[in-house]
Amino acid sequence: MTDVESLAKYDAVKLLIFDDAYKAAKYVFNTVQNSLDLGTTEDKNATNVYVTKIMQTVTDFDPEYADEVALEYLKLLQASMPL
Repeated sequence: MTDVESLAKYDAVKLLIFDDAYKAAKYVFNTVQNSLDLGTTEDKNATNVYVTKIMQTVTDFDPEYADEVALEYLKLLQASMPL
């Protein structure tokens, strides 16, 4: 297991421990936003892979919770877009 995979599993466990779909989605949203705001193209691609690994691990443990997190994430994304 690579360091990135280990860290992704750690963050996935953190999201599961939150047991709060909004809080978990906000954590993921902030991670992605920081990469978009501050990162290079390489950083953005790495963040995409990283977040995908996190959410796949969450899905493996609790698919319903993962769906709730994804829905909350989409709501945050929609709210962040200018009209």
